[in-house]
Amino acid sequence: MTDSAAMLSRRDFLGGAVLALPSFQLARAAERGCPATEGVELGPFYRPNAPRRASLCDASETGEPLAVDGRVVAANRCTPLEEAVIEVWQANANGDYDIVRRGQDDTPYHLRALLQAGGEGKYAFDTIVPGHYGRRAKHIHYFVHAKGYEPLVTQLYFAGDERTATDRLVRRSLIKQRVAAKVRGRSGTTMTFDLALRTRAPNPREATRAFPQFEGDYRQDDAVTFRLVRSGGRLDARMRGSPDAELIFDGPMEFRVVEYGIAGRVVRHGTGRLALEYQGIDGRRHRAEKL
Repeated sequence: MTDSAAMLSRRDFLGGAVLALPSFQLARAAERGCPATEGVELGPFYRPNAPRRASLCDASETGEPLAVDGRVVAANRCTPLEEAVIEVWQANANGDYDIVRRGQDDTPYHLRALLQAGGEGKYAFDTIVPGHYGRRAKHIHYFVHAKGYEPLVTQLYFAGDERTATDRLVRRSLIKQRVAAKVRGRSGTTMTFDLALRTRAPNPREATRAFPQFEGDYRQDDAVTFRLVRSGGRLDARMRGSPDAELIFDGPMEFRVVEYGIAGRVVRHGTGRLALEYQGIDGRRHRAEKL
C-alpha cells in the first residue's frame, strides 16, 4: 500500500467517528463558532519537504502508540478547509529530534509528515507520545497552510503533563485529553486536535505594485543566493533544494516568511539598489543585496 493510500484509508477510518455524530451536535458547534487556534513559535527544528505519509514512524518505534485526528476549518465560520496542507513533527520518546539544529538536512526524516486535509477538512496520523525536550512540556508541532488563510504555526500539548504549568509556550486552549484506544493493534491512546485558521488579509496594494522592482537575484551575507519571483499576488523566495516560501507583506515594505521565522523590510540604498534586511529564527540580523 502506498503512503497516499494509507493516508486516505486511515483518515476515512477515523473520519467515520466524526460523521457518526448526531447532526444536532455538529449544528451546535457551528452556532458556537470556531475561535482561531492560538499560535506558538515555529521552534528551531522545522524542516521542509517532509514525506507525505499518515504514520510518522513504524510499529517498532519505542514509545506509547498515539493516533491523532481532527479537522481544519475557517475561524468563526467553521467551514471545512479541504486540501489544507498540514506539516507535523515531534521529538521521539527520549525527547530527541531527527536533527540537532535547524538547516541540518542530511539526516533521514523521522517523526515528520506532510498531510492534506480531506473531505470535511479531516486529517489523521499515527505516531508515538513524544518525550520531554529540555524543560519543555511534551508537544507535537503543526504548520498549517490553506489558500486565502493566514499560515498557522502551533503546538499540541497533553493533558496530565505536569510541565504544561511551567512551560512558557503552552496555551491552555492547546492542551488536549487522550483516550485509551488500540493503535495499530497495540494499547495506546487517541486524541483530537481541531485547527481553525484566520482569513488572511491581502498584501497591501503598495507592496504588490512594487513586486516587479523586488523581483530578481539576491545574495545574503556574501554567501547564500536566492531569487524573488512574482506569482500573481504573491512574491516567493526560491532557493535551490528548498520549497518556495512566500514573503507576506504587512506593510508597503515590511514582510515576513513564516516557514523560516523571518521578519524584515525592503530597504533602498542611496544609489537606488534594493536590499532585504531581516532577523532570522536564530536571532541574528541578516542583509541580502539585490544583484
